[in-house]
Amino acid sequence: MWIIVAIVLIVAILAGIGVWAWRTQPRPHPDASAQQPTSEVQPTPSESMDGGETGGAADEERTRESAAEQQAHDELQRQVEADKAKAAGLLNVYTTQLSSKKPGLQAAGRTWTYETILGQYRELKAKYPNALLVWGPDYTNYSRSGHPSDYYVMLSGETFATAQAAKGWCTANGYGSEDCLPVHLAQ
Repeated sequence: MWIIVAIVLIVAILAGIGVWAWRTQPRPHPDASAQQPTSEVQPTPSESMDGGETGGAADEERTRESAAEQQAHDELQRQVEADKAKAAGLLNVYTTQLSSKKPGLQAAGRTWTYETILGQYRELKAKYPNALLVWGPDYTNYSRSGHPSDYYVMLSGETFATAQAAKGWCTANGYGSEDCLPVHLAQ
């Protein structure tokens, strides 16, 4: 009986170590292009089960989608770089976070992609001209909790002296507490 208890205990300890190791692994920065997928790998045409050739229009569509996704990724990266100086001006004040998304995230009834993230950013920028885009891992306020911070974060760019004033802006603009929150960027 004690052998079974020992085996169960060892398995539990190893599982805990595995989870800890996975959570503490550094996540790649999106600027590390060698670590980022640049395009979807396309299969070469081959014989299908029914003797017909695979590929053709379906492969062309995947290639177009992949190219559009890569273009959106590149544009998001350029926007993050362009907004870094503006974000630096928010380090000693509060602003409001309007959204945080990453590819593959399932939220708001969809699976987010670079294209949909870019689309949301553009909508927010049109509505709030001071809006900016930051990369979560660049700021310790997003990474200090130990949770993955590999999100594109959309900020209103408005400045406030207090968190309460930022919350007031969220309420005045029709946002609930889940959709808009005060943030104090830190590096």
